[in-house]
Amino acid sequence: MYILGTVRFISPVLVCSPAMLVFLLIVVPWWIYGYIDWRNDIYQVTDKSIFDIERKPLGTEVKKSASLENILSLEHERPGLLGYFLNVGYVIINVGEAQFTFDDVFEPARVQQDIFNRMHALRMQKQKDEIARERDRVIKILEIYHQEVDRDRRET
Repeated sequence: MYILGTVRFISPVLVCSPAMLVFLLIVVPWWIYGYIDWRNDIYQVTDKSIFDIERKPLGTEVKKSASLENILSLEHERPGLLGYFLNVGYVIINVGEAQFTFDDVFEPARVQQDIFNRMHALRMQKQKDEIARERDRVIKILEIYHQEVDRDRRET
């Protein structure tokens, strides 16, 4: 800067101070809020259900749950180059008209595979239960048949 024949330089501290102040007062709290918001979210997969609990740091909470047998489709995505390097992404679960999104999960392909495995195990267990019920029903029918045959023999 040139003022009345003298040259004055603006100090780098004066130039950087407002930028640092903006960074410290706006960007850092915003980042901390985002981190706390992410840490509060709970994605849980059990043997029969999935749960998506999203909590905001300042109070609101949204809970969603669905049975594994109602899942229509599963997708996973690792957005951007950083997502590929850190192996972080999203798992998108379609349940009827509702959609669950597990945001920023580590190894989204593994999470998707875990849900697939649990869905398969649930289907296999239901088939085994159905086979056992059918076997019990046939055994009861055969017992009734043999009782009737024995009664008819005794009567004749």
